[in-house]
Amino acid sequence: MVENIDDSNLITSNLGELYDNTKHVENSKALSGYRDWITYFKNVVRKELDADWFKVQCAVYKKVRGGKVNYADSELKYISKLKEGLRGVNMTLKDFELLILLKVRSNQEFHGNETQEHAKQRLQIFPEEIGFFKEPLLKLFNALEIWNI
Repeated sequence: MVENIDDSNLITSNLGELYDNTKHVENSKALSGYRDWITYFKNVVRKELDADWFKVQCAVYKKVRGGKVNYADSELKYISKLKEGLRGVNMTLKDFELLILLKVRSNQEFHGNETQEHAKQRLQIFPEEIGFFKEPLLKLFNALEIWNI
């Protein structure tokens, strides 16, 4: 009898794990299907905001990726321009931030939830045959740290 209970618990546990894995795959597919649409929308917003786009994009990504609550005072001028542009298409800043969050999470899923720090550490075992990319990549990560991104 004990053996059957243990077997039953193991089967239940395995089914639960299989369900979780299946849900994870379904969610990944659901997210990845929208990445291109979000990129397309971002390109349209970029066109609307013109020269301010890069400051807006940096501010939004820094907030969303960093899990910050508010924008820095120096970013508010650009975020106001984004809000104004979004208002014209009946969207809010929160809507836009959620779309960016979806894109970030989808990209994280695709890249195995790799953090910036982990990606930098992987450079220690970077393949020699493409080693000429290593120094620019190290500089990229150092720049992101300096700029607090």
